[in-house]
Amino acid sequence: MSNSAPVRTIFIDFRSAFDQLWHEGCVGKLKRLGIPPSYLRWIEAWLLDRRGFIDINGNKSRWFSIEKGGPQGIVLTPTIFISYHNDMGQFLSGCTSHFFADDVAAILSGQLGVRYTSQCIDLERRVKSFLDSLEYYSCLADQPLNRTKTQAMFSARAIGSPKFNIMFDSGDDESICLKSEYKYLGDIISSKLGWGKLLKDVECKARKRI
Repeated sequence: MSNSAPVRTIFIDFRSAFDQLWHEGCVGKLKRLGIPPSYLRWIEAWLLDRRGFIDINGNKSRWFSIEKGGPQGIVLTPTIFISYHNDMGQFLSGCTSHFFADDVAAILSGQLGVRYTSQCIDLERRVKSFLDSLEYYSCLADQPLNRTKTQAMFSARAIGSPKFNIMFDSGDDESICLKSEYKYLGDIISSKLGWGKLLKDVECKARKRI
């Protein structure tokens, strides 16, 4: 934005992120990362051969195998999840990506040194290429995307935003929802990257507590 280039931020949501963790694929990636064998065997024993049952008002189902996911509320689960997706940045080229637990924000900008219209057209092309790469990674890592909760935000110093839709190639034809502001990791980010919304939110919280 400081170079007067339009910017598109994609806030990616994985469907039931920790519950979809692929056990065997995770162990294979950790092995390639060079995790010591003793730790790897411990993690493998902790992940694999899990079983569970459903209890509704004292009525228990039969035991069933749990082929995916890590236990909720345990610090090791998000740590393994992040380690499993450590190579995501290699697939999401052409952008600046920020990965915190299961929250991913990818920032793409238009080409510099050309007209604003050309920048917007170039940005649309980059976004479509990015979404193709994201879907490819999702299939490869067996980590489903939540397309309905994946949202986008457009930022630019210029007034107004281009009129184009962004959507995934696979699935339905529904466009990714475009937001004027987004709450990411507790902070409110506006399309103009101003501090107004965040300061008002903090002020309201302070008044409620006082």
